[in-house]
Order: sequence, then C-alpha cells, then structure tokens
Amino acid sequence: MQCEFVIATHGCLRIGLRARRKGLRRDQRKILDMTATSWLSFRDYNGLLVYYTHLMSYRCAIREVRIGVDSAVPDKVLNMPACDPRDPSAIPHGANPYLKLAPATKSVSVELTYRDGSVSEIKTFRR
Repeated sequence: MQCEFVIATHGCLRIGLRARRKGLRRDQRKILDMTATSWLSFRDYNGLLVYYTHLMSYRCAIREVRIGVDSAVPDKVLNMPACDPRDPSAIPHGANPYLKLAPATKSVSVELTYRDGSVSEIKTFRR
C-alpha cells in the first residue's frame, strides 16, 4: 500500500480517498456535460470507424454507455475499461476506443448512464 501520510509508527493514513473519487466523478461528469458534441467521432480508415475515445477518457464518471447504429434508440452497450483513479484519463493498453461500422452507416446515437444513476439526453452523431 502506498502512503499519503505516515503517522509516527502507526503506518499509512488514507485521507479522503472516497471524497477524491467522488470529486473525480463529479469533475469528469461536468466535463462530459460541457463536451457532449465530442462524445463520438467518425473516421474513414480501412472502412468506417466510430471513435469513443472521449468517453473512454472520462469513464470514471460513467456507469454505462449505450449506442444505436442508424437508430435513435441506443440499444447496444459499449464495453469500457474500469476506472483507474491513479491515472483516470489514460486509456489502458489493449483497450479498443472505436468500433468498425458498415460503410453505409449514417448516424450513431449515444446515451450515458452516470455513476450516480442519472441518464444523459440521447445525442445523435451524423456522418
């Protein structure tokens, strides 16, 4: 265990870990709310890709991400790596921040469920 403070011979004192995690989630939620137009992005590279790198970078505030391909209803759950409070914005090695889509795809809708249980508006991203 890594210590934040050492108190004489009593070992580590873990101060406010729960409060820091709550603050991290709150701050990342604010960022997600302010940057909703950046949640997804399309790229044509060896086919059509939709990137959700932005969401993965702020995943500590997110419980679940649902998307809908050419649908206004997000019905597919995106797998996200677990939050790492020590490096919360880092995308873990081996994580895949994009999906390959059919070339004819016109739009992707997305809905977030936040850690506190609240749900975002559905956002639709068009190519």
